[in-house]
Amino acid sequence: MARAAAEQRSLVTRAQLVTLGLPPTRIDSWLRDGRLYRVHDGVYAVGHPALTREGRWLAAVLACGAGAVLSHRSAAALWGLIPGDGAAVDVTTASLRRPRPGIAVHRTRCPVPATEHRGLPATMLSRTLIDLAATFTRANLERALGEAELVPAFDEADLHRAVAEHEGRRGVRRLADVLSSHEGDIGVPRNVLERRFLKICRAAGLPRPEANRTLLGHQIDFLWRAERVTVETDGRSVHARRAAFARDRLRDRELQLAGYLVLRFTYTEVMRRPAVVTAGCCRACASGPARAWSAGSPAR
Repeated sequence: MARAAAEQRSLVTRAQLVTLGLPPTRIDSWLRDGRLYRVHDGVYAVGHPALTREGRWLAAVLACGAGAVLSHRSAAALWGLIPGDGAAVDVTTASLRRPRPGIAVHRTRCPVPATEHRGLPATMLSRTLIDLAATFTRANLERALGEAELVPAFDEADLHRAVAEHEGRRGVRRLADVLSSHEGDIGVPRNVLERRFLKICRAAGLPRPEANRTLLGHQIDFLWRAERVTVETDGRSVHARRAAFARDRLRDRELQLAGYLVLRFTYTEVMRRPAVVTAGCCRACASGPARAWSAGSPAR
């Protein structure tokens, strides 16, 4: 029982305990004396009633039976697309027929594209966005898609397929419009450091910069074109080599002479001191129009 609970965020099901050889009378006795705590019918916390948010999600999935997966707002919170998930846990299932307290059950007749994320069965990113589209405004959907693009598992081709397969479903046309407006205009982050930088920009309310663009013959990590601001996020190894160091200084000089403000942030600043990054980017973007006027037409 301890091994089963350790793999399931301190949770076990009644069916698992019976399979382990515990008679129903023993299970009921343990419930009375506090060895087990009922979370849902047939789902118990072992040793203590306190559950993490992910434990509460998993308990809801276990309560809904085989094939159930975390979905909708709860899956979006698990993927990091939205900050909260509401009071009820969203679960999609083809097997459960009766409601469960604290669980928003979404019934389906077809298998749901699912995966495992952080140890929990959940709808894939593409299906999660399809589910959100039914109730999200365009602005909220744009924010969710922007966060999804920063998740390493994001697959734009898979999302296009999902949109085509669910054509006619509520909200899918809105999602298709948002997706088309994102295509080819901002670039894709290449690593954890760049994804973290984009999250800082989003949290600060800054417009999303273009990523990994060529400017004046140089590869630029991030670019605010109208404000004439470029940003380099310096990893711990790539920029430390002597040749790379010299190349970086040449690029910075040419960009500055062309009227661009060049900001550089270290790995430590991006990962551990986001306030420093936010302050620098906000000041640079605010001063952008004056520099753009004095520098003349933008370089291509």
